[in-house]
Amino acid sequence: MALAAQEEELVVKPPGEFKKDTKWKGFKEGAIAYLNAIKGKYNIPLAYVIRENANPLPNQVFQSEHHRLIAVTPLQGIEYEEDNGRVFGLLKSWTINGHAWTRMRAFNSVRNGRGAWLALVNHFEGDAQRDRVKDHAYALIAAAKYYGEKKRFTFETYITIHQDAYADLEQYGELISEEKRVRDLLTNIKDNSPATNAAKGTILATPTLRNSFSNAVAHLSTTLQLSQTLQDGRNISATQTQGGRTGGGRNGRGGRVRGKGRGRGRNIFLGSYSPDQWQKLSSADIKKVYEGRQKSAENQSQGASKHSGATRPIAAAQIDGQLSEPSVAHNTAQME
Repeated sequence: MALAAQEEELVVKPPGEFKKDTKWKGFKEGAIAYLNAIKGKYNIPLAYVIRENANPLPNQVFQSEHHRLIAVTPLQGIEYEEDNGRVFGLLKSWTINGHAWTRMRAFNSVRNGRGAWLALVNHFEGDAQRDRVKDHAYALIAAAKYYGEKKRFTFETYITIHQDAYADLEQYGELISEEKRVRDLLTNIKDNSPATNAAKGTILATPTLRNSFSNAVAHLSTTLQLSQTLQDGRNISATQTQGGRTGGGRNGRGGRVRGKGRGRGRNIFLGSYSPDQWQKLSSADIKKVYEGRQKSAENQSQGASKHSGATRPIAAAQIDGQLSEPSVAHNTAQME
């Protein structure tokens, strides 16, 4: 029994420091869970110190012995005073570096954990605090704008702001409809690229996307990720084409990739891909495919020039439309 109690205490972690007023609900739930797992005098959970009702309700039915002990243990006596002081010490360690500590300071000299906890509840669940949190959440949603992927502000950052704001609103009973969430999400996306605009249009025209914030986010995320992958591919293709024209690299052939596409890393197929297969390639794999195909095309072009005097390298034809998966397939060429 004692071993099981110790294991439970190890599983439940303390809530961490409470510094941001808008995160009261998460802190409160974490503190209650931790105090339910930590035992005080006579192996009684410390959560009894911060229970809502000072006296047990008449004819109350308890879910378990654990719940009964929390509800009926007297809030007086030497044992209670010791547990009460211990709870205050925990609360102080979690709030000392935030605004919440000012609400507990009056209980510091007597180490009154229950008094400090009730003071926090009255403040952070009062009308004034509720209005402050709601106003702050709405302001965050209105201020967040997505202009495309930036190093310091990604699409994931944009979505997280919305999700955190809605969580703050929900903790005070402010429920926002899924349709309103999607509308706010789309309104502040200022990226006017064709792919993004098409995705927004699809969401507005599709009920299962328009009425589900999570579905709309998933659709946008997939679209933006694919668009970014294709853009990376275009940049690589342009760089390779330029390198082929200027004759850079070893022996004027624009790079280090050898004729059969052999190089460092795992083998990768250089032939034709279906659209689904092409979309599943990583940016690194796409780059390897481009480099391997171009090197293979250059070698074929050089061989053809020796025999027939061909003037246009196959690579030039191969690079055209590279992002939509070219039809020219080198089915036997592979790259390490």
